[in-house]
This record gives sequence, structure tokens and C-alpha cells, in this order.
Amino acid sequence: MHKYLSASESLEIDVELMGESYGFSTDQLMELAGLSVSHACVEAFPLSGLKNGGKCLIVCGPGNNGGDGLVCARHLKQFGYSPIVLYPKKEAAQKDLYKRLLLQCTHFSIPIHYETNSPLLEDSSFDFIVDAIFGYSFSGKQGIREPFKTVIDTLKKPGNNTPILSIDLPSGWDVDNENIEENLQIGLRCDVIVSLPSPKKCAIHFKGRHFIGGRFMPQSLLDKLQIDLPPYEGTKIIIELPSKL
Repeated sequence: MHKYLSASESLEIDVELMGESYGFSTDQLMELAGLSVSHACVEAFPLSGLKNGGKCLIVCGPGNNGGDGLVCARHLKQFGYSPIVLYPKKEAAQKDLYKRLLLQCTHFSIPIHYETNSPLLEDSSFDFIVDAIFGYSFSGKQGIREPFKTVIDTLKKPGNNTPILSIDLPSGWDVDNENIEENLQIGLRCDVIVSLPSPKKCAIHFKGRHFIGGRFMPQSLLDKLQIDLPPYEGTKIIIELPSKL
């Protein structure tokens, strides 16, 4: 059985990967994670079955989860989709890493919007939405601050039925809380999760489609942290877990 990670274990993975032992940079991990997420999007929402030609909204937070979303958007564009980025916390875009990722998106002709009360959040013409707002460091105990409270509340409105794919875990969920109903009171509902590199505790009872990305993880680190993942097939960089329905 695969391991469901706590917040502290998730942090340990990042510390190990970016430390002297493994030497990965933030840019590298973001690129590999975002690429994994884009492959999961293609698997979950194949272009041939979409009504609006792959029009999708990528909602990005100000941290690493948002960076994964920006990378995902770039790859989706290359795969023939039509991503639009919503980046509500514009001041975060002044950081060098995110400035470069946003610049890359503009050169791929991906529209970028910075407003909080965006009509895009209630636009029913999107084939799917990628939730790249918060990652494992979010704790439900702290509540959701603006501008993302408005963003998440809007996405949660009754009638907003566009499928949502969440990177690592649904935004607003407490990683260590296994009670989905409690997490839904604060955070987003979602239809698909792409866990990086292993599912989080909050997703133990999740019944939607669930992918794992993270084939970039060294086996020695997986062994050290006792993470036993199902085998990746061929050259695939994602795994889909069996449904719990």
C-alpha cells in the first residue's frame, strides 16, 4: 500500500531533494512537477472528448504550487490545449522565479489575468480548472486570507460545476486532516488530484481520480522515507491509483 504523507514528511522530501545530498534546484523540481501535472491533465481530460477545444483555467497561488501551475500551463499549450492563467497575487510576480515563469507563459501566448474578482472564475466555458493555489504547507487552522478567500469562495459557489484538478491536494485542505467533510468546509472540492510524489493524508478517503507524479524521485530517497509507489509503466511519468468508488 502506498504511503500517505503528512505535512512534516512532505517538507522533509523537499529539504532532502534541495539539500547537498541530492542537489535539485527549486526550478528543476517545479519543471518536473508541472510537467507531471500536465500529463495528468491530458490523461483526465483528453482533447478529443472536450467540448471547448481544451480551454482551461489555471488558478495560481504565490508559492511553489502556483509555480507548478505556471509550468503546467506552458506544457498544456504545447500539447494543443488553450490555457488561461489567473494569478491573483500580482506582487508575488516580482520574485525572480515567478517573473521568469510568467514571462515564459507570455511567450507561449498564454493570457495572464491578475484581478481577484475575475469573471473567469464563473465562466462555464472552461473544459476544466487546474487548482494550483495552495500546497502542503497550508493549514486549515489559519484560515484562507484574501485574495484567495474570494477566489476559493467563488469556485465553490453552487452551480460552478466545471471539473477541478488539484495539484498535490485541494487548496484549503489541511494535509494532516483525513476528514474530507471538514476540509470541504474551508477548501475546494475537486474531481482529480495529482499527488507529488505520494498521496497526502487528507486524500486517504478521496474518491475522485487520483494520479501520482514524481518519477524524478531518487530511489534511495524513496527507500529512506519508506515510500513504496506502484511501478510506472514504460516511459510514463504519472501513475493512476485504483478508484475507491
